[in-house]
Amino acid sequence: MSTMMQSPVDDSLVVFIGTTGINWVTEDCGANLRALNSGKVIEEFRFHPHERNRALAASWTNCDKVDGEDEPCRIYKELYTTENMGIEWKYLTNYVFDFEWAVSRKTKENTHIHVPEERVFITREANNTDH
Repeated sequence: MSTMMQSPVDDSLVVFIGTTGINWVTEDCGANLRALNSGKVIEEFRFHPHERNRALAASWTNCDKVDGEDEPCRIYKELYTTENMGIEWKYLTNYVFDFEWAVSRKTKENTHIHVPEERVFITREANNTDH
């Protein structure tokens, strides 16, 4: 295991990110575990700051050779989101450098600012060329 993260919304919800892509989630302080898998090796994970079952996860691709090119294969980071704590994942984008939820405790408390709960900040390679 490389990382253990506790949800900011529910203390009994904990995610374990493994060193070899084997990841687990417990929703009852470790009494039961289930696999946390997007079909890819999750390398980075972010709980949503307000919504218990929502999260972001990043995964590196396998070597992806582009047809007709003599260049070496490309490896890049893809970003996924879940609304049911990893039971289903939705692909967001590729060639990601960094990502974070746009909402925070401060934006939630400030009644003059409205930030949609699903908004995500992403920095990425726009030309899909770097890895």
